[in-house]
Parts: sequence; C-alpha cells; structure tokens
Amino acid sequence: MKKMMYIALTIAAGIVFAGAVIGCRSLFHRGGDDNNDYDYQDPKDRTEVPPADIADRALLYYGHSVNGTMRWAESYERVERCEADPTKCVVHLFTLYQKGHTDENGIPMEDTLTVSSEVIDHVKDLLFEGQVWRFKKYYMPSMEVMDGYSWGYSAKFEMTEEQKVKFTKSKYRHYGRTLTSGGSNARPDTEVFKKIQTYLIEIMEANKDAVGTRSIEDN
Repeated sequence: MKKMMYIALTIAAGIVFAGAVIGCRSLFHRGGDDNNDYDYQDPKDRTEVPPADIADRALLYYGHSVNGTMRWAESYERVERCEADPTKCVVHLFTLYQKGHTDENGIPMEDTLTVSSEVIDHVKDLLFEGQVWRFKKYYMPSMEVMDGYSWGYSAKFEMTEEQKVKFTKSKYRHYGRTLTSGGSNARPDTEVFKKIQTYLIEIMEANKDAVGTRSIEDN
C-alpha cells in the first residue's frame, strides 16, 4: 500500500514539475507566435517598408512603458512634439528603481527635458529601423501566466492632407495614423525599445543641467 502511495505521489510531483517548466517557458516566451488570433493591425503593415500614410509624416508622440505588479510602472519613456513650437519636443523618462527620485511623500519622480525636435525625429528613425508597423496588436504566451509583466507602446504621426480635411473639427485633429502594440509576458523579438530608452537616457545625461523633475502622479 505504501509503495503504491509513493508511486502515486512521485507521478503527481512529476506532473507538477512539468507544468512548472512549461509555465516558466511561457513566461519568458518572447514571440507570442502561438497567438494567431492577434494578427497584424492592418494588411498593409505586413510590408518591409513603412506604409505610405506614415512614411513621410512627422512623429508627434512616442510612448513606451513596462508594468509589473507594483503600483507604478517599472519604467516609461515618452516624447511629445510641442504643438506651439514644432521645432521642440519634451522628453519624459522614468525608472521605478532610480535612487533618490521620490518626493516628500515617497511618490516616484520622472525626469523631463525640452530639447530640439531632432530628438523625436531620431526616435522615428529608430522605430522605422525596428519596423514597428509589423508588430502584432497583442502578444501573450501560449499558456496563461497570472503574474509577470505587461508592456505597451504607441506612436502617433502627423495627418496626411486628406486626413486634415476629413478631421478638421475632430478632437483628434492633431493626430493621423497611430501605431500600437503591447502584450503580457511576451513581446516581439526586437531591441528597438531598448535602443530608444538608451538614446533618451544619453540625451538626459548630455543636458543634465536643464533636466527637471515632477511627480509621476502629475501626469
């Protein structure tokens, strides 16, 4: 009887261990290729060259964030072209674990910097280098993971002349095509977001005397 119980417990332990291994593989699965339901946003985005409606359009906004189980995002980067002066843009940069970056109430602070629009133009170049228009709408592992991380990005471009006529009175009149993607415990196999983050950190370091801070809850 004891021998049978031992065999049963051994088999059960093996099943649990196999499930844990599969779960861990899913947690670190990067491509999300098992999710055929989450396909490209638009058929024309399958091309290796930028779609015509964004190729020659100015980038107006870029945002990327990574979230875990904490109250705040683990990190985010945002770059916004100034509407009043398109020759300038504002960079927002935040990393949750950055030391000394909290206010008197313990709320994390973000770094902000106003710089030449050449910065957001270069961000567009990096996005195009990474062919972000080809990303799926959403990435997730083949097996559901209840913990871990989520991420997302969006890039908003200037309207085409045709769009400007169509949406003149719309509250979205400043934006044309918007590219978005995101996921939970899975992402495309790309370094584009890391490259942009590194580039923006370098811009902050090069202009540290002009960098301001503000609570992330003021966003």
